[in-house]
Amino acid sequence: MKPVILLAATSMLAPWVHAQSTPSLMLQFGNSSSNLLSFSVRSVTNTPVALQTAPTLTGPWKPWIHLVATPGPGTPTVVPIEAIPQQFVRAVTFAAGSMPPPGFVHVTPGAGGMPQTFTMGSPPEEADRLPDERAHQVSLTRDFWMSDHEVTQAEYTAIMTNNPSLNRGHPDLPVENITRVMAKQYCEARTARERSQGLIAVDETYRLPTEAEWEYAARAGNAAPRYGPVDDVAWHLDISNNSTQPIRLKKPNAWGFYDMLGNVLEWCSDDYNSDYPPGPVTNPEFLDTGKTGVLRGGSFVLRYPYARAAFRMPYPANLPSPEHGFRPVFGRSP
Repeated sequence: MKPVILLAATSMLAPWVHAQSTPSLMLQFGNSSSNLLSFSVRSVTNTPVALQTAPTLTGPWKPWIHLVATPGPGTPTVVPIEAIPQQFVRAVTFAAGSMPPPGFVHVTPGAGGMPQTFTMGSPPEEADRLPDERAHQVSLTRDFWMSDHEVTQAEYTAIMTNNPSLNRGHPDLPVENITRVMAKQYCEARTARERSQGLIAVDETYRLPTEAEWEYAARAGNAAPRYGPVDDVAWHLDISNNSTQPIRLKKPNAWGFYDMLGNVLEWCSDDYNSDYPPGPVTNPEFLDTGKTGVLRGGSFVLRYPYARAAFRMPYPANLPSPEHGFRPVFGRSP
């Protein structure tokens, strides 16, 4: 991944402006109207490009829009100004079939300010702690991309053509009433579709996170039970109106993940193991036998003590529930 363009300040809406760091790529912005932003990307050859946004020039950068830069002027893309997620925008070129998906955060254990090792589970003194949360050291050695939100009903329907959810009424509600099998089928179907479209490489896949990956991302370097005041970060029984809520309405954690706590419980790829290892482990994963899976994060029908990063819920992997959803990770096959 090589950033080649940086255009600071999406508030620069005066007549067409462009920034260029090499002669091969040019990003143009223009003021189409009082509330619309028009932009295009040009290149000497057809080049896959991701526009990324960030709150500061130093990041963190998140994928926003994918497009192909072309030699000619092409047709500009027009978006509402308020739809631009953050203040700074840059264009990044990728090799064909290696572009990360929009709405995913790059998790880089041991790099980019993210720790290599973290404490998984909870200390004995943590309030509302359960017996299956033995604290132990976990090291992760592989980077991955994780969705910053729970899969929505609109996203699920676009891939699977059906919506199993019981709580409906808004496309940004998380999909629920999902088994672990269904969550994995979604990941497999999305992988197949995007490979066939040339959007991802043949060795890249969508999959469920391991429990360790999930908790590492949920904590975002924080050892506390949750990453903020519970009502600020989680939809739980006391405030949810007994229903799921649209994604991204609560505050995210330090790495930009929304709804890691509350809203819907999220399937992991592991089988449930009630006895964590007593010592340090690296890239732990428990065999998927198709029997008892494990969900993380609390939900809209559970009270706030369950909205903790260490909370685990065993559940039959082939049974659906209106409080069960998921978020995928993306990356190269291990």
